Amino acid sequence: MIDISKILDRNDISDEARELIKEKFNEISESAKLCKSLVENSREVMFTTDTEGVIHSINPAIERLLGWSENDIIGRSFSFLIHPDDLSIVLEGFSGIISGETPPTPEIRILTKSGSFALFSIKGSPLIRESDGKIVGLLGFAHSIQELKESEERYRTLIQTALEGVWVTDLESKTLYVNPALEKMLGWTLDEMRDRSVFDFLTDDSYSLFKEKEKERYQNGVPSSTYEISLLRKDGSRIVTRVAGTALFEKRKVVGSFGLLTDITAEKEAQERYRSLIEFNPDAIVATDLSFNIIQLNKRALQIVGAESEDELIGQNALDFIAPEDRQYAIANASRTLEEERPLTFEYTLLRKDGRRYPGELIVTAIREENGGASTFLAIMRDITARKQAEAQLVESEGKYRTLVENINSGIFRVSRHGRLIQTNRAFVEMFGYSSSDDYTAINLASLYANPEDRKRFIEELYREGQLNVKEVKMKTRDGILFWASISARVSPNGQWHDGIIEDVSKRKYATDAIKELKLEEERYHAMMSHFIRQDLQKIVSKV
Repeated sequence: MIDISKILDRNDISDEARELIKEKFNEISESAKLCKSLVENSREVMFTTDTEGVIHSINPAIERLLGWSENDIIGRSFSFLIHPDDLSIVLEGFSGIISGETPPTPEIRILTKSGSFALFSIKGSPLIRESDGKIVGLLGFAHSIQELKESEERYRTLIQTALEGVWVTDLESKTLYVNPALEKMLGWTLDEMRDRSVFDFLTDDSYSLFKEKEKERYQNGVPSSTYEISLLRKDGSRIVTRVAGTALFEKRKVVGSFGLLTDITAEKEAQERYRSLIEFNPDAIVATDLSFNIIQLNKRALQIVGAESEDELIGQNALDFIAPEDRQYAIANASRTLEEERPLTFEYTLLRKDGRRYPGELIVTAIREENGGASTFLAIMRDITARKQAEAQLVESEGKYRTLVENINSGIFRVSRHGRLIQTNRAFVEMFGYSSSDDYTAINLASLYANPEDRKRFIEELYREGQLNVKEVKMKTRDGILFWASISARVSPNGQWHDGIIEDVSKRKYATDAIKELKLEEERYHAMMSHFIRQDLQKIVSKV
């Protein structure tokens, strides 16, 4: 190991050079650590020898595969590990490597510590000294054939039991192998598909895409790619698959392709239904990512915003179409939406593409993935200009009605079926001697009648008939002053309240009663006069 401290302590080295040496030394140290880690964790046996075949170093894999420790091996000739029948071919190969040749990789039997032999493939290369380029030994690799077979068996089992379809083809796209999952997916057996081209199973709309991917892999050197193609099943139906395609190599040469296929037909159909639902919905629908960038919208949304095509809006930030004074409010509401699992409704001043403003309503929900995390905002967008105008007209109309009601001389009221006073006007309040509606909201209305039983009879008749035009009842004020009132009332369509008009008719009532009394007095006077006249006539007649 180089002692870098001695170099750095030299006075003839500049500070800049000293820092550069430190940097390079650290890089070399990290690289050495990485190499050491790879060697120590390798699954194959790695070793070095001198030109006589004496082992100088060996990695820990020897103990896992053969049972020998490093101390059992280092310093001994490799020949003691070789089966006697294989020794000559190994020595011949070793001599060739030391001479600078590249002999073939043999399969030989190697002695385990337990005394049995295990089959290994051995390959080696010359170990060259950097200072003079001289061959000073051998760097060897030994791979367990048994472990390779077990690995291949595990791989074969994995392929056979995989839920995804596996399709192996040669350079001409002819089928070499398909697994049971792909057989089930397409309805064809391996024997029926073997040696047939992939193009025999492609739909017309997938032909050019597959051709392009094939060219990328075999001509442009793109080792792997993921794409979607449609395939024909044996019964004539079609399925949509997602393909993860990878080039197959043999001795560093591409010999074919390995494709992992997932049936996404149901997923595509669901996406198509979702797309149709959005596209043909009478409401404007806009989907954005969590940063409010528009990713999808329907034709109605284009019409409201005033755009000609999706390209004008896809990728634009939806906040740009909300009036500046409402944007912070919209951002805060987005946070609320992420916390809720139900749609929330908001009203903003929105902007068209040309900058014109209009009142809008957004019904927003967060679309969540299987793990529960949100990925998309989906908003139903409505132009509520007409509704706002109608609301303004209604407010104006209600204002006029309220002014009329408040200024009319007759008392107007609304009472619930259970006897709670819901609404009155000023004339009603003053009629019973109160200063405001707050004074009598908790009063039992029967107390406003001179005879409480009159209210009971009035309510029973009203809800039986549904309407009473004029009913004269004696009422009393807050101070107990009696007066006559005429009441007209109508029950609401749902029967939960009744509206009415009440008038103080005491003056009219008293005038009518006075007139009746005068008429009675006149009748009594006439009767009396008639009586006296008849008596006087009788006297006159009797004298005659």
